[in-house]
Amino acid sequence: MSGPIVPPLEVTEVDGSPSGRPITKIIVSNGDLSISGRTATIDTTGSGGTPGGSDSEVQYNDGGAFGGAADFTFTDIGAAIPKLNILSATTANKGIYSPQSITLDGGTGLPTISTTDGDDGLYLDTGSDGADGPLLNLISSDGAATPHLSLRNGATDGTITIDTTVGTGDITVNAKGDLNLYGDSDSVVLRHQSGGSVYATSATDEDAILGITSVGTGTPRLDIQSPSNRVWVLCDSNKKLKVQGGSGGDTFIFDVSSATGGITFPDSTTLVSAEGTAILSTGESGGTKFLREDGDGTCSWQAAGGGASPTPTFSGVKANANAYYDLSSYPTGWRAEPYADVAESQSAPIYCPFTCGLDMTVATLGINVQSAGTAGLTYELGVFSTDSDGLPDALLFSCTVDADATGQQTATVSEESAGDADITAGTQYYYCYTQSTDAVSNPTLRSANAQFFGSITDSTIGTQRMSIRAGVLGTMPTTYPGSGVALGTSCAIVGATYT
Repeated sequence: MSGPIVPPLEVTEVDGSPSGRPITKIIVSNGDLSISGRTATIDTTGSGGTPGGSDSEVQYNDGGAFGGAADFTFTDIGAAIPKLNILSATTANKGIYSPQSITLDGGTGLPTISTTDGDDGLYLDTGSDGADGPLLNLISSDGAATPHLSLRNGATDGTITIDTTVGTGDITVNAKGDLNLYGDSDSVVLRHQSGGSVYATSATDEDAILGITSVGTGTPRLDIQSPSNRVWVLCDSNKKLKVQGGSGGDTFIFDVSSATGGITFPDSTTLVSAEGTAILSTGESGGTKFLREDGDGTCSWQAAGGGASPTPTFSGVKANANAYYDLSSYPTGWRAEPYADVAESQSAPIYCPFTCGLDMTVATLGINVQSAGTAGLTYELGVFSTDSDGLPDALLFSCTVDADATGQQTATVSEESAGDADITAGTQYYYCYTQSTDAVSNPTLRSANAQFFGSITDSTIGTQRMSIRAGVLGTMPTTYPGSGVALGTSCAIVGATYT
């Protein structure tokens, strides 16, 4: 008896497709089929195929077979620091990604991290770094190359903005070397947006220096301006500071190259040495001249640049080194004509007009005695206001000084009412002086012609006068007694110290 009939062989996947019968031949990949007797074994454990390339290369479909990407490698978790490497055709252009860093090498180009159009921006968020907080550092790996941080807007007229608009945080740029700000346009602007100040400060006891240094032959210049006002401070010559009224304005030059450098004025005249308080005189022939205090209670005119001087001198009372004023000389307290020493013989108080040249609070009044009078002789000194006719009116303040000794004789004033010693610039007053008695031996006082011509319309007094004599000798009245007589002689100089 023959064996059982074997049906034709059918081969199919478990889901029924594909399916084929009768099958007379099965082809298996080399190495996956083994035959023992009438048993055929197909090994499916290696169905994934053989990896392509070398160790650590990422696999990809290479024409239907596994391929390894030599320019796309990954070191697995077993490595000390897992890394994903992407290389271009040359190793000069590469990107390395690890849990701790991203390294980009653009070769001859600049590596770029960019976002697509429409994105709001690129957000870099760092974690905390101990007590110092989050840090974003730009350093060179070997410390030898110079690191650069470049913020650049790709647009032609782009603006770069660094701000801390949220909260009240500061923006601090800390440079161990120089901090350079460059601008390709006309200027580099430091501006306080809300109208405050831009200044240099030092956190320690070191000097705080705000420097302006030009490059090459350019002129360092400080331009101070508001919408309506402007002045320049510039240095275009060594050790010479110029103050100029902006473009095309007059220029003052302060030459500090030597002790004889001096100050040059817009009319090209130069003052070398003031030797004390110097007051500029205008209207003098021969150019600008300065009135120079000579240190001995007198002064002299000095032509700009140290030229020849005329003879007028200071002739008032100088009771201290800081404040003195010749009441009889208008308007500055300095006399533009020579003084004289006059023997003073009186029959009544003398009133001399003066117009105050500056606001002051008078502290003392005094006279300069060249030769002493009778022993015990004193002078009453006072200052009066002026009435509507230009005559003396009410006593404001007064004092008593000696006249029986030579030199400057001064005393502190007493006010009639609080504030009377405050006299005002541009206002006419009278100073008054009188001997305490008709002296046997009259003193010689420093005197001069008054420099003031008043506007009195009283025909008895006259329209021009040096002084007025009125009242009782030795008595300083609280109000002007009237019935004065105009005098055409020199009057004693009364000086004042003031604050």
